[in-house]
Amino acid sequence: MSKSTIAQQLRALGSQKVPPEITIKSRIYHLKTVFKHDFFAATLLYSVGRSDNNSPNAHQIVLKLPRRSHILGIPLAWLGQLLADHEYNILKTLQNLPGIPKLLPRPFHDAVAYEFIPGQTLDRADIIPDDFFVKLRQLTEKIHKRHVAYVDLNKRSNILITPQGEPALIDFQISCQLPGILSPLLNRLQQADLYHINKHNRRLRPDLMTPERIAQSRKVNPWIKLHRKVARPLTNLRRKVLAFLCRKGHLIVDEDTTSSPETDPQRWINRANKT
Repeated sequence: MSKSTIAQQLRALGSQKVPPEITIKSRIYHLKTVFKHDFFAATLLYSVGRSDNNSPNAHQIVLKLPRRSHILGIPLAWLGQLLADHEYNILKTLQNLPGIPKLLPRPFHDAVAYEFIPGQTLDRADIIPDDFFVKLRQLTEKIHKRHVAYVDLNKRSNILITPQGEPALIDFQISCQLPGILSPLLNRLQQADLYHINKHNRRLRPDLMTPERIAQSRKVNPWIKLHRKVARPLTNLRRKVLAFLCRKGHLIVDEDTTSSPETDPQRWINRANKT
């Protein structure tokens, strides 16, 4: 077995290739698209029929494979299994809510599979319906009533606008479900969810907000301020390390042309040229 490169180790599956097909409930699904393949997971789109089947009526599902590869000799498959089980259990808790992916049987012990929800992500949407943020808040409040905080609403790419103009959410990997004894912490996280909805509303459709709601959307709670102080330096450090590895020629991936931005060599070549 050949030794995996640093670039491969930065991906969840390492030097493994993504499965070209999977079977769920006796149906065979073929790989259509690699949505994302980063450090923590590979998120893949499969459909009934071959990968060149572009029929809008083809049944499509999403498969998420967690971290399986080691990095620098440190085994991390246990972490991938933990995160996959966590996301599966969160989705199980939220089943039957509108805008939540419908779970499917797990084709692998460490996988999460669910029905594909068509739509545009909020960061790429051409049109945002007038009632979209009201409905997004309502969906989030229903999630909160099940004692879950979404946590990752800061990312517009996690928020979908369906063809019917309805909100949907994807990627529950860091969502949080806490016992009653930790309800004050859960409440803080849920408040942060609502803050991010107001922030997106202000930045994308401020015409739909009252002056009072706009002022409220600018109030950042202490938890978010603390997160920014911790996360931003770590993000900057990560970018510098990846730019350094890029300059040294360690981030060239010759087998996966659908890398996510996190492991896209061209991104780090461009970044390295600017430093």
